[in-house]
Amino acid sequence: MTYQFSAAQVWPQECALKTQGQLKILANKLPKSLRPLAHKIHTCDKSWEYKYFWSQTAYLLVRQKSRIHKIKGAWGPIHDQLFEDWNRSEHAEIFLKTLNKTSNMKLASLEAEKKVALQLQAMASDVFSLKLKSKSKVPKIFELGQFPKDKSSSKVSLSRSDEILFESWDKKNFKKHLENITHSLALIKTHSPTSYEYFKSFTKKIIPIQQKELVSYSLQSLPGHSFINLYNRDRLDLLDDLLHENGHHHLNHFLILEEPLVETPELTYYSPWREARRPLRGIFHAYMTFYFAQKLYFDLMNETQLNKFECTKAETQKILYRFCEETLSLNYTAKDIERAYKAKKITKMGHQLFTHFRDLDRKMAKSFAKAYKLLDPIKKKKIKKLSENLDSQARWTIS
Repeated sequence: MTYQFSAAQVWPQECALKTQGQLKILANKLPKSLRPLAHKIHTCDKSWEYKYFWSQTAYLLVRQKSRIHKIKGAWGPIHDQLFEDWNRSEHAEIFLKTLNKTSNMKLASLEAEKKVALQLQAMASDVFSLKLKSKSKVPKIFELGQFPKDKSSSKVSLSRSDEILFESWDKKNFKKHLENITHSLALIKTHSPTSYEYFKSFTKKIIPIQQKELVSYSLQSLPGHSFINLYNRDRLDLLDDLLHENGHHHLNHFLILEEPLVETPELTYYSPWREARRPLRGIFHAYMTFYFAQKLYFDLMNETQLNKFECTKAETQKILYRFCEETLSLNYTAKDIERAYKAKKITKMGHQLFTHFRDLDRKMAKSFAKAYKLLDPIKKKKIKKLSENLDSQARWTIS
């Protein structure tokens, strides 16, 4: 398949087609009691992103069901595969709870398997409005907008064709949050128009989160849905968070269509953002998401210097600092990605995606020296320390 990385708005259409194909396949692989649901979801009039979420949950059931029957004797590769798949899923809690209680992988897997089957039925009823003979009570899925209490929702519209859904459990702050998101997207559209074009292609829904320890997050299994902290962040943070999660959506759409990496779980590569070693997939994701932060702050830096973006002195310093920080971090990680490609850990298509953004990153990086000169002494010291740390880490990189 050939991709146009500068015209990525076509990816959602291709993902929708692939999801439909997966539902057809699932209709013959699922347990007999669930096969009719796959047929009905395949033909129902509902967003493909929800269909993809259902299909990924269904594939988990199919994979694990096949492995459970192969469990025999002492711990082996099948046990590893079962454990890792459950542990990465939203059903990890019930699996681990049963496993810790019984120390029996098969019993824990069977319990989790029942939960997944019930979840698929509940989603068919609640999300796709399919009528079922019996309804089993299962925990609500926050990510699907199944909140403990009534929700409020509204479309955020900046033009006739540009609409996303804001859905919230917090009615008290609903109006304020809606205004903040609308204003933030208007700023992105005005001052970082290329970033906005990517945003409107991939983000479909925003849901607020309130935990202080969480900045924002999204799920690979639910494309286009961003969970954003709207309580403990300033206005620049909100612009950054919206585009950061959109960067995940952008890459996740690509991952639905192509697998760019040869999976390596080893914590081989140093991540400047986490200040810890991560597997290749972690730094590849990081590069593809923090690129959009570099792009945002590069655009805001230029707009500020042209007096087109009004901000305080503190905000100006933050823009300059974040641009310098992201430029150094991206440059460091790009070298590791290139080494991984030469070691045949990244596919040709994955490398083409990376190279598209690396070329843009390099062009922006030419403004680093200019931005660094405008930093106050404290921030200059921090950037210098980051540069020294990355130079030190580079000497220990395992290729």
